[in-house]
Amino acid sequence: MLSAGAGTEFRKVADYDLTSVVTGDERITSALPDFRGRIWFVTKRTGKIGVLDPRTRRIRVLRTGEEIENSFTVDRRAV
Repeated sequence: MLSAGAGTEFRKVADYDLTSVVTGDERITSALPDFRGRIWFVTKRTGKIGVLDPRTRRIRVLRTGEEIENSFTVDRRAV
């Protein structure tokens, strides 16, 4: 996770290992925080939708089996 500070530079503030769920030649298309501090991500080729809880480091994944091209929207009640 990076912090933009004053908007002039990025600073690494955390590092999370997703290799147990993002494997091989998969790549993350998007990663966005929700209002509870979790990080939602999607993979392009295999169409995984995942959520990482930074406090517990627990990762949950839904496998769609279809390519995901775009990001998604997060609000207070849903992703």
